[in-house]
Amino acid sequence: MSDKPAVNPEVHVNPYTQAVKEHQPAVGDVYIEKNPSYNGFEVIRLTARIEQNGSIQWAFDKAIGRYTDQESISEGTLRTYYRPLLGDQNTILKAGQLIADGQLDAAKQLLGVGDNYQPPSESEALQRSDSKTYIGIMLDLAESKQNALEEAKLYAEAIIESKKYELQQRLHEMEAILKDMDDKVNNLVKIITVLNLYTGKTVDVHLITDGDGADPAEPLSLRQRILYMDEELCAELDHETDYLDIPLFFDALKDPAFRDTIVPEARCAVAVKPKHREMGYRSGDPFYDAARDKWNRHTYIILRNGEKIWWLESDDLEVWDSTFPHADFEESYQKKIADPSTFGKEQLTREHDAVRYRTTKYMVFLQGLIDGQDILGPFSIHPNLMKGEGIALVTDDESLLGTGRKPWNDFRKEKNALIRRGTRILYDGGKILRDGTKKWNAGGEPAKYYIHESSIPDAPAPGIYHADSYQNVVSYDHGKPVTGTADYFVFRYLPGDTIWKRGYYGYDEANRKNKVAWKYESRHVINYDAVSSEELTGYLSDRTLRQDFRDMMPLLKRALLEKRDEERLENSFRELVKNTLLQQSGHALDTELLNEAIRWWKGKVIYSRPLSTDDAKAFRMISTYCKQHMSTTEDRK
Repeated sequence: MSDKPAVNPEVHVNPYTQAVKEHQPAVGDVYIEKNPSYNGFEVIRLTARIEQNGSIQWAFDKAIGRYTDQESISEGTLRTYYRPLLGDQNTILKAGQLIADGQLDAAKQLLGVGDNYQPPSESEALQRSDSKTYIGIMLDLAESKQNALEEAKLYAEAIIESKKYELQQRLHEMEAILKDMDDKVNNLVKIITVLNLYTGKTVDVHLITDGDGADPAEPLSLRQRILYMDEELCAELDHETDYLDIPLFFDALKDPAFRDTIVPEARCAVAVKPKHREMGYRSGDPFYDAARDKWNRHTYIILRNGEKIWWLESDDLEVWDSTFPHADFEESYQKKIADPSTFGKEQLTREHDAVRYRTTKYMVFLQGLIDGQDILGPFSIHPNLMKGEGIALVTDDESLLGTGRKPWNDFRKEKNALIRRGTRILYDGGKILRDGTKKWNAGGEPAKYYIHESSIPDAPAPGIYHADSYQNVVSYDHGKPVTGTADYFVFRYLPGDTIWKRGYYGYDEANRKNKVAWKYESRHVINYDAVSSEELTGYLSDRTLRQDFRDMMPLLKRALLEKRDEERLENSFRELVKNTLLQQSGHALDTELLNEAIRWWKGKVIYSRPLSTDDAKAFRMISTYCKQHMSTTEDRK
């Protein structure tokens, strides 16, 4: 896909994938549509290359497919939505026609998979995977047959689908025949897939950092939990990431601190994906958006060997919930199968087998790297993943322990419940994604419908405001009354802004006479007076809660930035009060007494205030408060 990000130079590239990517359309090529429409697949043969206004069009003859007046196709559409037949086209098309006509035996003979051909079983292949000669023979015999069978079957389906109304009865009769063929093809595909992963034929390998390898006595740690790049980077970046930011993640692994967070052991393997949840693309092209979501779910494997960091990928290797099942996986499955009340046992079995197959592929893939490539070695004890020798299974997905912190939304709601008149609140303003397709937080909206759009001012700016719980409003200007409820906050613009109002001859400049209200959900606001920088820093560094980063990060980062700035000013103020009283009284000022005095001063008036406001007055009043209470404090001691 063209949107796949460019990263570090590759060490090994899948030759078949590379051949498809680099194939240049030519006259006589046959292309088959990648995804069928309601009328089935479309099969075309290119007849002429047309250059027009700097773009390339291809004229074609339609062998099978929809009935349209279209006579040419752009090269971009051809590459995106069609796949070329790179093998022997005449043999593939002839075999597909034979299958569609019900002549299965003739098709088998043509493709070399007659009744006397029996592909080896998956278990046999795995048991003998130590024989490089045997693997080579199997690949030579099986791979070409699999490609031919798959393309012939695809062409047959195209023929059948295009004539489904006329051949409905024949289709029913052929289902049993095709099922037998499907079973053999699926078994063959599984074997080839596993062997390709073991030999590294379909695996791309890239080096991120070089250096010394791990101690040979260090076992290979296989981490169970899948990590997500967007969650790991959300504390570092100001935009929500997707697959386009994959190079940023790999570059961050060059930092030893970040590296030790992602791949903690000196020799280990971790699976990562670009995103945990869908991005919510809205480009207007559903196929393009679906392709981008697919790349966001793609699996990358991070390998660490001492200071060496590698990343690997393969179209044949995807992990879903975890890299290997939880301890109760098999027991739970057997209980459900034995339970007479379990519904959908066939589907349950298919899902169970799929998990085992994905786990097998992952383990064989790693074993191939251990046996055939100098990436993870050398080892004192040569690892054998099938026997569990020389490895350490890290069950971090099923034994993940939290830090004891409440979920962010619960923490925010608890603090916001303390909002009273005069409380300072922080409003984040929302964050826009880099491509502008969606916001981190849902945007605000006018509290009611306004006829004249020009009468509505810009949305409220992020910042610190005061709450007015009696009037149930939030003012746009700093220092103006603000209020909130359990569900939303309202920002009220007072009259007087300059607007453009529709007049007889157009728009005239005028002053707005009415109040304008903007409504925002309470998740955009946090009680600034009730949170500390220590609490906010704890949430920022807590990786166990980052699945909620879309709601958490924009508000958390802005609140922490404001807190740190204010506390930096307060620290200077605190030192001044301590030093002054020490010189005057000869006694050190108790920190808790100073904290008590500052809280008293901030809450002395209805609207709470920072120490940076009216510092001279604050210094005089807080110093006097401390002097009056110092003797009592000394007596208590």
